[in-house]
Amino acid sequence: MPTFISPTGNPEVWAEKPLGYFTPEEWAAAHRDEMAEADRLARIAEIDAELDQLDLRSIRPLRSILDETADPDDLTRLADLRRKAEALRQERRELLEAAPG
Repeated sequence: MPTFISPTGNPEVWAEKPLGYFTPEEWAAAHRDEMAEADRLARIAEIDAELDQLDLRSIRPLRSILDETADPDDLTRLADLRRKAEALRQERRELLEAAPG
């Protein structure tokens, strides 16, 4: 049986389309801006989580630098993490600038 979207946005299975309900395509077209905003906010949250992980992965190489036990791999790893973080921060800035309103 096909799925239709209720006026409140709940997907439901019906044999025929009830009055006031939408096909998934009609719902997406009517709520495209809301869905795009939700996707934008979700990506910002993903970036924040990725940045947190990069910070955690930076601790050991930074500690080795402070302890004066760093080797070239530590410096390379730290530079790579810094590049990844900067790319994510740039993407986050662009997403924030794209905010509606």
